[in-house]
Amino acid sequence: MKGREFKDAMYDGLAKMLKAISNPNRLEIIEMLSQGEKSVE
Repeated sequence: MKGREFKDAMYDGLAKMLKAISNPNRLEIIEMLSQGEKSVE
């Protein structure tokens, strides 16, 4: 893979990942999970 193709693939993957977590509810869940274990009671 050449330099430009690599960058295009990298940016495409990054855009897909950021799109997947762009929902505010998903970001809140990620933040809560990063704080450690939680009870589900």
